[in-house]
Amino acid sequence: LSGGGAAVLAPEPTPADIDKAADRFAQIFDPGPAEYHHATRQRNFPQESLHAMLATRLENAETAMPDDRTMITSTVQKDLGGFYAANSQMRMLAAKNLAANRSLREAVVRALQSGDSFFTLNCDAEVFEEAVLNFGLSLSRCAKLSVTQGFDDEKAACLGDALGHAEQLTTLQITASGSGFGIVGAFAIGEAFWSLIGLEELSLYLGDTAVGDAGAVAIGSGLQNLKQLQQIT
Repeated sequence: LSGGGAAVLAPEPTPADIDKAADRFAQIFDPGPAEYHHATRQRNFPQESLHAMLATRLENAETAMPDDRTMITSTVQKDLGGFYAANSQMRMLAAKNLAANRSLREAVVRALQSGDSFFTLNCDAEVFEEAVLNFGLSLSRCAKLSVTQGFDDEKAACLGDALGHAEQLTTLQITASGSGFGIVGAFAIGEAFWSLIGLEELSLYLGDTAVGDAGAVAIGSGLQNLKQLQQIT
């Protein structure tokens, strides 16, 4: 609870997130796919609870009544695939939300990359670069990625290098603006597109960047290799 409102964690975008992403008027002021709005909406969730989720083991939880523990154990085994899978899902959910709140630190990166399922990541360019360079973030198990704000050529090059290992990526959003993102960054992103053979959805917003004609050609050349692409905005 925060200021009389509630913040609820959900593993995937809710109908409200999807509706906002589809609102073309809203996109003028706050561009982003449903995953972006999903992460933004959940930023009021207590950070201390998210960090605790990274280390919590559900099988060690205590209950006031024995019957409650029996019921919880049965539900976890039946609906969540067992405690190992449930713990993994919980850590993944916490890590995704911490990343969206500029808290993509070593424990968060480890939680993202040790899960049983592919992960979704939403963060700004500065946080992404730090996670790659300082904590060894790899996109080899990333299915959906949204990197927004704070781009320059160095951060775009870092993203481009990381995308070279994102074989499982199906959805990508890149939102950049400002003259710091220029030809070098455009070439890095365009080159990365040649590795994203499974990409299905792409949102690319370059605003008032300085990519120029040569940068636009480099990106366009890379786009030609996205044979599985179904949607581009």
